[in-house]
Amino acid sequence: MNRWTSLFTYEDRDAFQNALLRRKVEEMEIEIPSLQLRIRISTQRAAPVWKVPMVLRLERWVPGLYTTQFFDSVEAMLHGD
Repeated sequence: MNRWTSLFTYEDRDAFQNALLRRKVEEMEIEIPSLQLRIRISTQRAAPVWKVPMVLRLERWVPGLYTTQFFDSVEAMLHGD
């Protein structure tokens, strides 16, 4: 598990899993000024190249760096697959 994943509760993880299953668009953002870190996770409709109807988008901001990555499941996101 990545260090930042401990910021999310089991309830948060369940909410995103349910959003994927129900094909519902959701978004959550966490900002931790002391770590100079901001994270946003959102569910969105998958592009045709994905084999699933919905994906999770993870966005991370740290000073001077922005990254984004897509995952087909909560487990894949938590484990960085």
